[in-house]
Amino acid sequence: MPSVNVTIGEETQFKVDEEGCLVISFPAGTVMDAANGVQQFRIQKVAAGRKG
Repeated sequence: MPSVNVTIGEETQFKVDEEGCLVISFPAGTVMDAANGVQQFRIQKVAAGRKG
């Protein structure tokens, strides 16, 4: 599979799901071929720790 460079910018769609995780969406044809449709990537929420 060839390497793909994708830029995240002001036009990149994203949301925070019901579990508080970030979900980034890329239009069809941006990450894979268009036949695979919209690609979404879910970034796990990191547990917040207390300082001091």
